[in-house]
Amino acid sequence: MTVTTRAEKGAKLTNAEMDSNIHSLNWRHGGTLASAATLTTTDEYNYFDVSGTASVSGISNRSNGYIVRLAFLSDGGTLVHNASSFVLPGNANITWAAGDVAMFVNTATNNWKCISYTKQSLSPADYFTTSAVDGDLLPDTTNTRDLGSTAKKWKDLYVDGIAYIDGLLMGLTGFINAISGADTAISSPTVSTMATTYTVKGYADTVGAHAYGRVNASGNLVDGYNFTSVKSATGVYTITMQTPCSNGSYTVIAMANATNPKMITFTITNASTFTIYTWDSAGAADDQIFSFAIFDNDQGL
Repeated sequence: MTVTTRAEKGAKLTNAEMDSNIHSLNWRHGGTLASAATLTTTDEYNYFDVSGTASVSGISNRSNGYIVRLAFLSDGGTLVHNASSFVLPGNANITWAAGDVAMFVNTATNNWKCISYTKQSLSPADYFTTSAVDGDLLPDTTNTRDLGSTAKKWKDLYVDGIAYIDGLLMGLTGFINAISGADTAISSPTVSTMATTYTVKGYADTVGAHAYGRVNASGNLVDGYNFTSVKSATGVYTITMQTPCSNGSYTVIAMANATNPKMITFTITNASTFTIYTWDSAGAADDQIFSFAIFDNDQGL
């Protein structure tokens, strides 16, 4: 047996028929409405085009559960949010564009709620704003989601706090001296400069060294923490920690200037002093720039 509905025959639907058959709602186009503060619809139609750009803040009253679909023909009009009578997504006004489509349901006498809004032209800006986020941003599963990609990259990242990163692959151009806390960009440093200047310092800052820093070829402190330096002979530098380690058993990580092949060795004297020795590629004592970090073994790395 085949059942043919009045809608399929082309008859106008009554409110009762539309309400009782909402699960299989048929759209019936009622022509074009001129935009106005209140759009006047008719019972037998539930789909209307809207022309013009006058603000819309309501729809004429229909029975509870009545659904109406509005397709906008022009750019620049505004749907005006009202918390009780004209509820819009995000509780905010919407500026429509030609081709946008909105669906409203009548929830009570003269009260309408927008249950769907589809933009003709979609972009991320249609869904996201720069307004403040008042909660944590968490993926649904740990270690499975990316932020950006090799083809779609975010630009600058501003973080005021600790960045917990399991691995870091960093390009050379535009490298920022985050180690010293400066906001000055270093233009395309060489790989050797990156290694000697930042690797030891970056590691020291990350895991919490007892002392660390850079020393120039003359034995003068360039920058660092908790030490003094004195050059006593060619390629011989005495490092004294201002606050000693717990004892004479501590770890030293040191790196000589890598512009040319260089060598570096050290000896530990006591809980506060050790000596750095720098050599050229032939094994002769040679004054060199170097970086180092000290880790108190009793404190743990």
